[in-house]
Amino acid sequence: QQLDNDVRAICEAIGMEVAHTYGLDHGYECKDVMTYLAPCGSKRFVDKDVTCGETKKRACAGGAPTQNSYRRLLQLLGARAK
Repeated sequence: QQLDNDVRAICEAIGMEVAHTYGLDHGYECKDVMTYLAPCGSKRFVDKDVTCGETKKRACAGGAPTQNSYRRLLQLLGARAK
């Protein structure tokens, strides 16, 4: 209900929560699945080093200055088999 039965928003929320289990933090990049920023349109795991944060920028978990959600998941899970 909170996501107004929006399938895209629900999938993005599930993606964020699953990524948290792999150690990803909230990113301060509007197009990244790991963000709370809005409105951003469709989100994805962005191949870009971004600052972490929710409503303002901050250091990422573990003290890293940035995270790259795409690269981190690629490193942990590998590329999709073709």
